[in-house]
Amino acid sequence: MSFSKSDANILSLKKTGNLRSFRGCSSIVGTTLSTAWEEGTIYQFPSVASQMTVSSDNANDNSSGTGARLIVIFYLDENYLQQFEVVQLNGTTPVNTVATNILRINSQELFLAGSNSTNIGNIFVGIGAITAGKPDTVFSRISTGLGISYDGVVSTPVNSKISFLRFMATTPATKAVEFQFSCSNFFGNQELAIPFFGKDLINYTEINTEGFGIFPEKADIRINVKVASGSSDFCFVFNYINFSNS
Repeated sequence: MSFSKSDANILSLKKTGNLRSFRGCSSIVGTTLSTAWEEGTIYQFPSVASQMTVSSDNANDNSSGTGARLIVIFYLDENYLQQFEVVQLNGTTPVNTVATNILRINSQELFLAGSNSTNIGNIFVGIGAITAGKPDTVFSRISTGLGISYDGVVSTPVNSKISFLRFMATTPATKAVEFQFSCSNFFGNQELAIPFFGKDLINYTEINTEGFGIFPEKADIRINVKVASGSSDFCFVFNYINFSNS
């Protein structure tokens, strides 16, 4: 077994709490570019900070149900400051967040569950009218049984920078998935497709991304994917360091 510089960095960073990851997963990757999440669309970051709703498409995800009871949202406010909020679910009925200034959602996670030990339905954070537990506009989703969001996006807090360490992804052995690393708010409001990441992945792939670059505060990052024909699954985890500008 080899031990790389990246492995040493990861072990060191785990001690300081600065090692983090963001995740994405889609079972509906098609021939049109979309973000690696189960909504099958290019993820659209909120245009303004706002209050959001939390709801499930299954009635058993509620405060006394067998599924998810509480979830925690890790978000950035209108100043890109890191915040979190714990929300008690009420099945398909939307629950308003206490926060009225949610601008970016970096993750939502299961905080407490009933006898099923995880969420039974899909849990959504978003805005707009609710139909069968799902809002018109979705900004984060915990898919059934996963207990954590796989939205394919991450945003850099204010006074922080992030540097990526390692990219790990899986696809079916018979399918190659082209993926694109895109970043907005890096140079003004441009969105960049990073050529280094324009390659196909087959089965399990791991890429050491040390030296790839440092991304500044308020950068919005997403992983977009497509296949040449048919459809495919795609899941990834991207390890990164979050550190202060000082």
